[in-house]
Amino acid sequence: QRGGARLAEEIRRRYCAYDRAAVAPTTPHYHLLSLPLRLVITTNYDGCIDEALLTAEVPFATLLESPELPEGSVPLIKMHGSINWYYCDSCQAVREFDLIDVKRAYESDRLTYAVIGICKVCGGQRRPLLVPPMAFKFIMFPNLIRIWDQGRALIEDADYLIVVGYSFSEADTYISKIISRSLTATTHQRLIVCDTDSSLVPILRERLAARIVDFDPVRVLRAVGSCETILPSLLEGIAARPARTMAVPARKNGEREGADGKKRAGRGSRRG
Repeated sequence: QRGGARLAEEIRRRYCAYDRAAVAPTTPHYHLLSLPLRLVITTNYDGCIDEALLTAEVPFATLLESPELPEGSVPLIKMHGSINWYYCDSCQAVREFDLIDVKRAYESDRLTYAVIGICKVCGGQRRPLLVPPMAFKFIMFPNLIRIWDQGRALIEDADYLIVVGYSFSEADTYISKIISRSLTATTHQRLIVCDTDSSLVPILRERLAARIVDFDPVRVLRAVGSCETILPSLLEGIAARPARTMAVPARKNGEREGADGKKRAGRGSRRG
């Protein structure tokens, strides 16, 4: 818990950056929003994609405080929590504060940020809702189980999984298992990895081949380099394909037609 508080403080320093230039959405964030976005999945703690959605005036909902998606809104699934999310370690009630208000208040030093707050529901201790890389996520953060389940279901419905800047760390096995299960269930699905580390894809191909019967390694594609230059052209190329619609940041989304004749959007994940 103390580690979680220190993590939250460091993220505020980097994202809100009262002592340096504040971190802000980049070109790929806004390029994603120029596509027919259907949903967003990210493992990042910061608010860059949230801020890009707000700036572009794209209605969205994180589904943290309610599982209901407002009509016309894009679901934003933040698998590892967010800089503006908090939870009570007694009653597990969750709370989401306005991201821009949090950032501006921190930048201008208008508010203090206590390590522990008070839950208005039960009077318990309210802490930052940030999930560090760890094996026992479900035990430590049961209030995020619904978010993870929603993310898993959305990933399994995708044609393309475009992963940007995510290391597939052994300490973060849950995400890797979600992707492995998805590739097993959706045999036409492709995993595109955009990363500066050219050794990552061969490692992933080896892992997946050990877990999936008759796995074809060409289903994992490599895009080496900076996402600033690679991601826009990559997404444009996929979006231009007939009968497909994109809809996701960090990773990408495609649209396919199911047995019921309805088109379905895919999505992706990302991590910093």
